[in-house]
Amino acid sequence: MLVKNVIEAQKEISQKAQALGGYLVQSNVSHLQETEATSGWITVRIPQEKLEKALNYFRGLAIKVVSETISGQDVADEYVDIEARLATLLKTKAKFEEILAKT
Repeated sequence: MLVKNVIEAQKEISQKAQALGGYLVQSNVSHLQETEATSGWITVRIPQEKLEKALNYFRGLAIKVVSETISGQDVADEYVDIEARLATLLKTKAKFEEILAKT
């Protein structure tokens, strides 16, 4: 995004992300002395159900949207795997307790 004030835009993006239940992941600001230009980037995580609201707000901060990248990660398989591993560990624990009780 092309903005008037990079530092202020980053601050507003971070605050909006937090207000929507998200959080700041990373940010960076660079100031080029030769051209007096400031550039930066920011990465925030936003809950999926509030993504469109956040994007509309972020776009409203821009003079011009030059590029936009949106990515996500499906963690459903990871969640199921952890649940299965926990169930196996609990069964193993119960067996050990049963053996221990017999000794």
